[in-house]
Amino acid sequence: MTTSFRNTEKRFSAVVRSGFAAILLLAMLTGCSTASRPEAPHVETSVAPVALSENVLLGIPVDETGKKDESIIIELEAFTLEYNNVTHNPDWVSWHLEKADLGTGRDADFESYTELPDGWYSVKPGDYTNSGFDRGHMCPNADRNADAGKQAETFYMINMVPQAPNNNQIVWKSLEDDLRKIVENNGYEAYIIAGPYGEGGRGSKGESYRIELKNGEGYITVPESTWKIVLLLKDGTNDLSRIDEDTRVIAINVPNVQGVQGSSKNKKRWYDYVTTVDEIERLTGLDFFTSLPDSIEDELEGRIDRSTKTKSIL
Repeated sequence: MTTSFRNTEKRFSAVVRSGFAAILLLAMLTGCSTASRPEAPHVETSVAPVALSENVLLGIPVDETGKKDESIIIELEAFTLEYNNVTHNPDWVSWHLEKADLGTGRDADFESYTELPDGWYSVKPGDYTNSGFDRGHMCPNADRNADAGKQAETFYMINMVPQAPNNNQIVWKSLEDDLRKIVENNGYEAYIIAGPYGEGGRGSKGESYRIELKNGEGYITVPESTWKIVLLLKDGTNDLSRIDEDTRVIAINVPNVQGVQGSSKNKKRWYDYVTTVDEIERLTGLDFFTSLPDSIEDELEGRIDRSTKTKSIL
């Protein structure tokens, strides 16, 4: 894939948050296989053209806020994410979904991710116990259940944020389900980015801003909302070259509160929370679609998807 210096520069800014992140980026830039292990990444001495994995083909989201939170890029087979050691949540998770990814069953358990840098806290599945919030997948396990190894990776706690049960199990799930249907039955593939925003949600036990960790290890931030960006393409090859101003992009931002699903007389689903990519960028300080030409990026990011009128993924 050929990328401009502008996009290379953006990706560089996206991951230089710690010394380890800089090493990871250099490994990515030199074309070596990066496996999210901080002990000894392989680094070449010369810089080759950037080659991003399929999970982040649209570009690594760039933090334009200037914040100095400790965060690193972790690239697994199932997804690529940026993990934040202050919030103990992913800042974003990015993956590609196609029909071959879809299978059946859920044969995996939640587990800690043990390959973070020395001194970083690895969230445990039990840290969410009695919090009133679900361990909410950003990349859902059902998007990867054709491959047991990839599905197991989706259960790492680095892929979770505290989600209100009504958000996770109803509204958020409704878009996950609809995306898998259109991919499986209608000949589409999807590029997806998801993450948390803000601080302070309302779970089954009331309002909370943090899940306190034991032994002075800090806290897990409870987000104010969870957002998702989806770019849909008909099945094909050379995906970047097929994206234009008419490509469909769906963006949602769902309040992380009980009751977000509405009432029995006024049920709400994902299309009731449609927004623009520009708005998610404004909220999060992230810049998306950095692999696309500026003119296409601007058009796609400023548009409200038609779902608000059609109430359908189609």
